[in-house]
Amino acid sequence: MNRPSSSCNSRRSAFENGASTAPALRDAALLCQRITERTGALRDAVHAYESEMLDYGFDMVERSLRSVT
Repeated sequence: MNRPSSSCNSRRSAFENGASTAPALRDAALLCQRITERTGALRDAVHAYESEMLDYGFDMVERSLRSVT
């Protein structure tokens, strides 16, 4: 049986430990909120969600990279 490299092991461990669960749930909740509270077109609600998600997503990646280095 082939063993995965250590970098794959660390990614798998993070996933198995739920490290990506919280952001995924946050994204889903935000999208749901934007869609259900919309007053205009669905496309506008999705655009608002994407804009907000990109802002906090890049912040999360930046913080994560700072903690590694």
